[in-house]
Amino acid sequence: MYENRTGHPLIIQLFHGTTDEKLQAAYDLGICTEGLDFDPAPFLFRALVEMRDDGVPEEAACALAKMRAQGLQWIIRGLGFKIDSVRYACAHALRLFGGSWAKDAVPLLRELIRNSSSEIRIEAAGAIGTIGPAAAEAVFDLAQYIGEELETSAACLIALRSLGASAKPAIPALIQLIESTNDFRRAIALRTLSEVEPDPSTDLIERILKICNYSFDTFELEPLIDLLANYCRHQSELVHRLNTRVGTLGEALDIALAIALKTTGFFSNKVDSIIEQSLYTSNLSRQKLVRELLYYAKQI
Repeated sequence: MYENRTGHPLIIQLFHGTTDEKLQAAYDLGICTEGLDFDPAPFLFRALVEMRDDGVPEEAACALAKMRAQGLQWIIRGLGFKIDSVRYACAHALRLFGGSWAKDAVPLLRELIRNSSSEIRIEAAGAIGTIGPAAAEAVFDLAQYIGEELETSAACLIALRSLGASAKPAIPALIQLIESTNDFRRAIALRTLSEVEPDPSTDLIERILKICNYSFDTFELEPLIDLLANYCRHQSELVHRLNTRVGTLGEALDIALAIALKTTGFFSNKVDSIIEQSLYTSNLSRQKLVRELLYYAKQI
């Protein structure tokens, strides 16, 4: 069906060259379509599904993705293919080069989020994130897997961030994850929550403040500061209400809240006292942490 009747050197190189030559041919076909007098997409698809040379199927899929609308129908065929390596290559290509133009691929990407292979799940989630708000129909699929192993969870959380306000239905799952974990996933979930819901309800803020097991770690406290500061900027009355909570929430959360309030320009003796006590504590590692957090807060 895809026999090379063009005699074009790139097609000959794609199917008969060395592995390096095949990789180069696939790359070139993906970026020079306007200069060709034939459609290279069928040849790239054949390379995607038939070749086993290291990296060639992935490069062929990426070439199709670079062609956007011209290559999308072939990418979609690959996502529904029976061979996992082909599905992986197509999802990977959309993660790297996708965009809103690829929204017709979302139904198959949603299926791949449930694939038994974590590698495929990660690439599928990444592809949905690259497509962005046009992939809003995948919100519940992503939310379902944010509690999985670290790599899949992180990919789904980052994808939800890319969906922005379209991901608001995932807020209950985000809160549940923040409450039930204290690892890398919580930090990403906090950042995701801040972008998905910039104008939170009082109940949502209270649930965040009731989580008492925040650890003294910049990776966890930085997104918490970011989230609280962002909420304070959107709701001026919230600043005064949160100021009454400083000193009552536990050491790590008190420091995060005090620094968040300070970033908004709010002056409070209580806030300054919490920060000063932390800066002049005999615990040198705690001093260092607070200085790093203050420096971070100046950048947001």
